[in-house]
Amino acid sequence: MGKFPEMRKSNMEVKVSFLCGTSIEDACAEAKGYAVKNNLAIVKFEFNGISCAITQRADVDKACEKFHNALKEGSKFKFFVE
Repeated sequence: MGKFPEMRKSNMEVKVSFLCGTSIEDACAEAKGYAVKNNLAIVKFEFNGISCAITQRADVDKACEKFHNALKEGSKFKFFVE
C-alpha cells in the first residue's frame, strides 16, 4: 500500500457518547471539533433523549438552539442535524 490519498470530503459518520454532567454546549462543540479533526461527515450522539448529529460546518449556537427546541416539543421522534 502506498501513501494515503489527499484529504477529501468524508462519507463517514461516528457515534459517540458523553459523560453525565456534560452540557449540550460542550457536547456540540466537542462533536464539531472531533468531526473537523478527524475529517468526519457527521458525529452522532444521544443527549437527554434527543438524537443529535453534528457536521464539520455546524454552528454550535444554532445546534444548541435546535436541541432546546426539540426538547420542548412533545414529539415521539426527536432528532436534529446542524
